[in-house]
Amino acid sequence: MEFYQATRPQRLVVTGGPGTGKTVLALELLLALLDSRSEADPVPIRISAASWNTKLSLERLLIDHLIDVYGLSSATAKHVVETRYILPVLDGLDEMDTEDTPVTESRAAAALEWCNSYQDGRAGAPLVLTCRADYYEDLTNFGQRVLDSARIEVHPPSADQICAFLIRRVRDPHRWQAVTNALTENSSGTLTRTLSTPWQLTLAIAAYDTIGDPDELLNISGDRALAEHLVERFIPAVTQLSSRSKKKAPYKPEDVTRWLAELANYLNLNAGHTLGGRVLSGSDIVLHHLWPLGGNRAPRLVDAMLAVLAAVPVCVIVYTVSPHSGTQGITILAYTMAANILFASIYYSRWWPHPQRLNFRRMHSRHGFRSMITGLLGGIVVGFTSAQLFGPTIGFAGGLFYGLTYGASFGLTGDIKDDQVEIKGPEGPLRHDARSAVFFGLISGPLYGLSVSASGDSLIFWIAFSMTVGITNGATAGAIFRSPKIAVMFGFFSGLGSGLSQAYTSDQVSGDLTAILAAPAFSLLVGFVILARASRRYLSFLICTRGRLPWRLNRFLRWSYSVGILRASGVAYQFRHLELQDWLAQQAGSRTQTPDSRV
Repeated sequence: MEFYQATRPQRLVVTGGPGTGKTVLALELLLALLDSRSEADPVPIRISAASWNTKLSLERLLIDHLIDVYGLSSATAKHVVETRYILPVLDGLDEMDTEDTPVTESRAAAALEWCNSYQDGRAGAPLVLTCRADYYEDLTNFGQRVLDSARIEVHPPSADQICAFLIRRVRDPHRWQAVTNALTENSSGTLTRTLSTPWQLTLAIAAYDTIGDPDELLNISGDRALAEHLVERFIPAVTQLSSRSKKKAPYKPEDVTRWLAELANYLNLNAGHTLGGRVLSGSDIVLHHLWPLGGNRAPRLVDAMLAVLAAVPVCVIVYTVSPHSGTQGITILAYTMAANILFASIYYSRWWPHPQRLNFRRMHSRHGFRSMITGLLGGIVVGFTSAQLFGPTIGFAGGLFYGLTYGASFGLTGDIKDDQVEIKGPEGPLRHDARSAVFFGLISGPLYGLSVSASGDSLIFWIAFSMTVGITNGATAGAIFRSPKIAVMFGFFSGLGSGLSQAYTSDQVSGDLTAILAAPAFSLLVGFVILARASRRYLSFLICTRGRLPWRLNRFLRWSYSVGILRASGVAYQFRHLELQDWLAQQAGSRTQTPDSRV
């Protein structure tokens, strides 16, 4: 860290051979800078260079990354980048292109051009870059390098250093005695060359520390054969170790290898390709961005079909048990299905639906206020249409409460990329997307039961009325006072008071069955269709990849992270090392399907 802070300008390139620990060194620098930074120092942010669409500048890359991964608003992200309050740590310049890409046409060369134009006044703005040493030399020979930068190269450890690390890290150093003796006696042999990278050394410890005999390493000749042997033993070893505290292993090693091979092959084949205006990453496993693995069209088609099918329960219930059956029921059915088919066509045409989340602070923003007004206007349109079809009573109730509900929901929920609230972990976006859908559905469902049974002046009508008033008032109070406690208390007492006062004056209880059945059906319709767009696309992707990937993919990826096969970076999982990803991709066979870069 002292070396980096002494450089002027603070632009550093970290190079080395494959698996020598370039990324680890960059992360150690990042953590050290975070530990010692003052308020005036920039915040280091690691970004996988492979995900960079080099048609966009480095500044634009940083802004989009802060919005997508850290949930900053567009204005805040733009401000902190333009004031150079962010220190980009660009990891893996050599992973941006395939081996047969000419250097002059590579994305890596374009990335270096953007790095050189990334300025802080008249000097180059601070940045850190990691790259394989030989590849960076090739770029330099063609006149492409980071100007005004310091460069450090990571060298492999010596045989004595490898032995010292093994003795310090393994459980029983005596089991490794033959290995350490071989390393000491032949410092230039196959075993020493293979274990001279931190990655291979870590693989050896994981594969043989508690399972198997380390002496097997002495009987394998050839650097490549030994490297493949270690990576082949890695997944069975960590799978067996993870089951020691349980009666049964959570997954079979062959299933783990097969599923991870699907993901690795997808990343390797699609790296750098463009789909729907987005450059596909060759390293990031983002749950709501994985759907192209199921095909370019199939997940979008299933997504649209699910949106249409979600309307069927409401249509059946309204037509069969509602007081508005007959001609009015057919009209409601046609109206609902037509609206959903329209939604479905929109969802099919959208390549990348954004996850949603609840955020009370949105009501204080201009965007949140506009969303609330949009919802209110939508409610007025619904009320006017309902009045023409079913009379003024239903039209007034529908317009008033649909407007309040949609206004509050649209005002309190929005794309995660427009939020100013931090999103934690790879599962965070989909978790928030599902929660916002449930919130929307719980408000809209009772409202729909209320409006359907309104003509009967039923008990369910007033129960639904009290729930709607309570939720709406609670959401409003929470937005004003920014306090969940006040929101719950205000919503509960205002809803209870409204319901009791109205039920006291009501002497009819007709239409209850319709309200009971229609409310949850409409909750499903609205929550699943209107708001859970990213979650529904993820569900469609799981349906399309059934048999190729586990049904509970998020649980499997979380387990893979816990045992050290994957690592987490923001909202993405990544393979622990590129060599592991490449080996797994080879196990997937000879599939070569890639997205159409023209779409």
